[in-house]
Amino acid sequence: MKFIWAVAFTLVSTVISPYFQSGSYAESADRVTDFDPVSVGEASYIDLMDEINRLMEVKPEDIAESKEAVKVFARFENMVRGLVKINDLETAGKLTDHARRLYGDQMRSAFLAGWVQGLMGNREEAVDLLLAGLGEKSDILPDPDSSTQGEIKTTLAGFLIEMGNPEKAVEYLKEITEGEETGALVHDLAGLAYHQIGDAYYCSKSYKEALQIDESLASANDYLVYAWAEDQLNRPKRVDSVLNKGIEQFPMEAGLYFNRAANHEILGSSREAFHDYQMEILVGGLASAFSEEARSRINKIISIQSKLPSPDKELMNVAYYMKAKEQISKVDPSLLEDVDTFKKQEERMDSLLNKAMEGNKNHHPFLVYLKAERLMEMEKFQESIDLLEATVEKYPGQVLFEIQLAQSYAKVDKTQESEELIKKAQLAAPNHWIVRDTLGPTASTLGAGY
Repeated sequence: MKFIWAVAFTLVSTVISPYFQSGSYAESADRVTDFDPVSVGEASYIDLMDEINRLMEVKPEDIAESKEAVKVFARFENMVRGLVKINDLETAGKLTDHARRLYGDQMRSAFLAGWVQGLMGNREEAVDLLLAGLGEKSDILPDPDSSTQGEIKTTLAGFLIEMGNPEKAVEYLKEITEGEETGALVHDLAGLAYHQIGDAYYCSKSYKEALQIDESLASANDYLVYAWAEDQLNRPKRVDSVLNKGIEQFPMEAGLYFNRAANHEILGSSREAFHDYQMEILVGGLASAFSEEARSRINKIISIQSKLPSPDKELMNVAYYMKAKEQISKVDPSLLEDVDTFKKQEERMDSLLNKAMEGNKNHHPFLVYLKAERLMEMEKFQESIDLLEATVEKYPGQVLFEIQLAQSYAKVDKTQESEELIKKAQLAAPNHWIVRDTLGPTASTLGAGY
């Protein structure tokens, strides 16, 4: 999991360094605060460059008055956070270095510099700055509610976790959680730290609190780690609940379906496990390590079921359907002398899939995928559209269904609808196998045509 602890940002590829124009404000008597504040997200390139150069020209005498010092640092802070947001860490680092020189003994300058150094990958330097900040002053740059101190400890904990020192991270996180109001990020980091030291109880407790405060902060990995904790505590029903939520939030992340399948096996539900393992292969792709293990477990489930006196009929119908489909795919009908035999095999295959879906209105996503795929093969495109439109609404963000629906739309000349879905899927999972198969590797990677 990659952290940006101080503030949640969406990074984009724009990088606008370098801005600096040597001496552009060296002879100017104007102060930074004589100009209106500039926002990275709203200002023009010229205005942004002017603001950065003004800040780089600030001298100690320019901030001799306490009010002026606070106003100027606020502009440093605003600009640095904005630059981090667009991933221009180089310029952000230069600004924080200069701010640190101007406000050398102030806690807030230490935090800002340490945070950016950590994001740049300089973890040890970041930790040193943050530790120094904990012992520094807040007389020039006030911290009335101790929020900066909390930010330092949270950020410090995050970097320590990444550096492989979760025990020390826990110490700082405990100090923060003793307060009345604690943000989701603190509990999220605590969950990860407790996982690394093998404490399942506090790992579970931390993630539960984090999700209750703000579930949008959680990553797919957080759900996997949370599920690990519940599994260690022998609570398989809670594991199922955690992974259900994880799949809902991250339908295209490898590992979630696999772990839910493994938990279904613990709960004694071979059918659900079989379907989830199949979904893991579709989501993760054939090259995924999860997919390889999923195939092994699928074969084991089928082997066990085939030996039972009363096997799960739905499960076995799906297994027989997939086997028949594989066999038919290897046959060229034009080369067959007995076409009727081929048609009977197809009819048998369709019968197996229909039986698997009979009497169950809440079909597993894998069954829906198979049914839509088969309808498209039979050129029943309107039927596949009807099925997939409802499925896309039920499982938002599941690219597998979006691509199927886009392909079906294309077959009935709904070109605009098809292109919109393909673009959406491409943005969500540009390197996924189903996107590559639909667009080709170059188009899916480079965004050609979109």
